[in-house]
Formats: sequence, C-alpha cells, structure tokens
Amino acid sequence: MSRDYTFDEKHPIVLPKCHFSLLLVRFQHVLLKHAGVPTLLTSLRNNYWIFSLRVLAKNVCKRCVICQRHDSRPCNQTVAPLSSDRISRSNLFSIVGVDHAGPVYCSDMCEKKYYILLFTCGVIRAIHLELVPSLSLADFLLAYRRFVARRGIPAVIYSDNAKTFIAASECLVKQFGPAAPSWKFSIPLAPCTVRAGIGPQNEEEFCFLDNERRLVLEKFWCIWSEDYVRNLPSLGNGKSKDGLEKGSIVLIREENKPRLKWPMGKITKLILSKDGLVRAATIRTERGDLVRAVKRLHKLEVSETVSNKEPETTVGARSKSAFTSTST
Repeated sequence: MSRDYTFDEKHPIVLPKCHFSLLLVRFQHVLLKHAGVPTLLTSLRNNYWIFSLRVLAKNVCKRCVICQRHDSRPCNQTVAPLSSDRISRSNLFSIVGVDHAGPVYCSDMCEKKYYILLFTCGVIRAIHLELVPSLSLADFLLAYRRFVARRGIPAVIYSDNAKTFIAASECLVKQFGPAAPSWKFSIPLAPCTVRAGIGPQNEEEFCFLDNERRLVLEKFWCIWSEDYVRNLPSLGNGKSKDGLEKGSIVLIREENKPRLKWPMGKITKLILSKDGLVRAATIRTERGDLVRAVKRLHKLEVSETVSNKEPETTVGARSKSAFTSTST
C-alpha cells in the first residue's frame, strides 16, 4: 500500500497553526474555486500536515463573502406572541383577515378567470367566500359590501400589501371616516403563521338568550380561554441569530429566482415590533428601497465572533486585506 503514495504524501510538511498556514488555506480555497471544508482538507493534506486544519478551513469558508452568498442561512427572530385581538372575546368577523385566492375557471367560460375573496375570522377561524371577476378595486368594494351586509362591519382587517387592499383602505376611510375599520398591513412578502382556533357562535344568534344560555356561553368562553389558548402547541425557542444592524449588507431571498440572481442591498432602517425586536428592515437596492421581513434576509458580512477565532500571527507580517481583495 505504501508504494501507492508519493514521497510528499508519506512525508508531508508539518506546519503549526499560524498566519502562514491561514494564508495557505485561503490560497487553496480560492484555487479550488471556493471549495468546501472536506475538499480543502483532502487537497492540503497531500503536501502539508497543518495543526487544527479543520478549524482554519471552517474559518476561511465562513469569512469568504462569495461562499456566504451561496451558503448563508436566512436570519431569524423569536416568534411573536398572538395579538390581544386574536384571543379576546369578540363578535363573529369583527377581527377579519382578507386575501385573494385563485385564479379559478368556469366550465362554461374556460378562458375567463375568476378569483375568490376570502374573509376569515381572526378569533374562531370561520370563513366567508365571495366570487369576484377580477382583482380590481371596484370588484373588491362590491364584494366587501356583500360581506358587510351579511356579517356586519369589521373592527380590524388584516391583509398583505396588495395594491387593491391599500387603495380599499383609503377608500373606506373616505367613505366611513372614523367608523371605517382599522386596516393593518403585514410586512411585504412576510411568511405569516395561521393558527387554527375554535370559538363560540356569534352572540347575535343568541338574541333570545335567557339566563341559562348566557351561563352556557360564559362557561364556553371560560373553557376556551383557559384550556384551549393555554395549551396551544409551542413554536419552539425561536432564538434570534445573525443579528442585523443598520448598514449591514444582506441578500434578499426571492422565491421565483435562483440564488445567484437574488438582489443584494444595504440595510438603512430597522423596523421594530411592539415587543422591541427587529421583525423587518428597509433595504436600499439598485431598484430602490424595499421593506422585507427578517426571515427573507441573508446576512453577508462576517460577524466579529468569527474574526476573533482567527489564529494569532506567528510567521511574517499580518495582512488583513489579502483575502478580501482576492475574494472580491
């Protein structure tokens, strides 16, 4: 078996964990077209035996901006608690989420597109469906009038940032003034978590309630609020990682594009939620300013914790710009 190995492989050059070894690993990393840790170990050990080589290789890959563009994970933040209007006692469809679904097609008119306007109760998850011929503001207002005529005017409406919903919120404020529902928009392209829930029927259905039925309703709400809400499944620890700061360079994830075509930008503003945690950020890109949720951002800059792991200089003068100029 020993005849199958060359002299350099059987007698590699032994190097300590020093700055020269770090430069050697960086050079090999770029030479191998930004290879990963296993490939670096195999290639270097053909001629060298470097102490703590795996640690050096991991640090080099973590500090390489080009590799981070391919391998960086999305930022994360602790899970926000349910808002008070989602778990408080309220009438049916007083807290509403609205969105479009579709398109759907009719068997009689195959070329015509239709859409479903979905109203869902934010407390008990009841749904109300309206069929609309388009996503225009006029069709939405007609469907909203039909919904209000049947279910009543909601107090709060949750939706995404579709242009139809933004225009509808302004139109309702002009028509109803202070009586208009409070419209709350989510962060653009933010992943939303919908929890299934149960709850009582609308109290208007119990307009003829006597004392006994009122006691039953009170008992139901007590059971729902104490036994159901307190036993909702945990969403995990959701610990924050890859903390973002103003001026951080990030990669913006887009679902319909390959990773190499994701836009890159600089954070100009951090958006805090009511609990004081960063949930979104304003990013300046070549297309203008964008607002995106934290989970759609991939941080590209090297954290200080990684740079602190770099070995101390023991051979030659230390040059911090050597690898940076090579990578860029």
